[in-house]
Amino acid sequence: MIPIARCLLLGLLLFMPCLPAFGKGPREGKSTGDVEKLQGTWLADLEPGLQDRLVLDGSRLLLVSIHKGRETVIWDGHFAINELADPKQMDWTPLRRDNRNPPANLAIYHLDGDVLLIVGSTQGPRPTAFYSGGSEYRPKTVVFRRQKVEGERNSLRITIPAATSLE
Repeated sequence: MIPIARCLLLGLLLFMPCLPAFGKGPREGKSTGDVEKLQGTWLADLEPGLQDRLVLDGSRLLLVSIHKGRETVIWDGHFAINELADPKQMDWTPLRRDNRNPPANLAIYHLDGDVLLIVGSTQGPRPTAFYSGGSEYRPKTVVFRRQKVEGERNSLRITIPAATSLE
């Protein structure tokens, strides 16, 4: 019995240093935590009377166009990022609806505090640079600014305060 106990003890001593490595995937470069920093509501002024509102909640993404007060959902889906790429990458995957399978939006992004630059494409390869003007062959960079919303910071729901009377 003593030789068996020695073998078990020796095996356990050799196996213990390997335990922290179990359950971990391949080692990746250092993450800067952009997923958490991106959470919330972002607004882009595209032209007079036209805005885009981008809401990021967990991995959910909602893009709403606001034209003269009328809101239209442009994109409803999920997003994933690769913050180790240069430039950083963001993929928008749309939700499938009505048996349609719309293409993903392959984008790049740059986050600087409360300013978020995004340029993406559903028609071709992922952009490799940020452009000030767009065209059919070169998508336009959209500049979003973080919207400070009271209440639920990371929610797809935006609370609008009730109207108050001036009487």
